[in-house]
Amino acid sequence: MIIIGDKKYSGKSVIIDGDNIIIDGKTVEKGNNNIKVFIEGNIDNFTINDCEAVVNGNVSQVISKSGDIEINGNISGNVTSSSGDVTVAGSIEGNVSTVCGDINE
Repeated sequence: MIIIGDKKYSGKSVIIDGDNIIIDGKTVEKGNNNIKVFIEGNIDNFTINDCEAVVNGNVSQVISKSGDIEINGNISGNVTSSSGDVTVAGSIEGNVSTVCGDINE
């Protein structure tokens, strides 16, 4: 389950690009500043740009252009961060790269 504000969604691929939220290729929300995202369960791909997020589950791949992500689970693929911290409670099985920010495992 994906929780954004007081709205709930389901899906396996989540992209947050500025004010746009795209789940499984469909835009579900536009024009919302200061986005905070909570995901309960496993997802395949998670990409954020300018938001904060918490995932309580496993993720296949994480891309953070700008923003902090907390993963309370494992990442089975790669982690890429341009600007922002990625904190993982479990393990990261893929490659890790960052330009500006910390990746903590």
